Amino acid sequence: MDPRVQHAVGPIEVRGRFVLRTPGYSLAELERAGLTAQDAARLGVPLDRARRTHLGCNVIELHALATARRGGGAK
Repeated sequence: MDPRVQHAVGPIEVRGRFVLRTPGYSLAELERAGLTAQDAARLGVPLDRARRTHLGCNVIELHALATARRGGGAK
């Protein structure tokens, strides 16, 4: 993992009025960000296969994280 790229916030989940940190991103969030489970493993992105929800903020963060770790620029 590139030391210049740090994962500051991490995946979150909303339960009622509470915002909780979760152990990983859901498969739906990975799919919406254009990643597969294999991409996540290769990039070092945590995956929580038990989660069924998807949040837009997690998808945006995943997309930015994947772009940074791949070394690509903004599209």
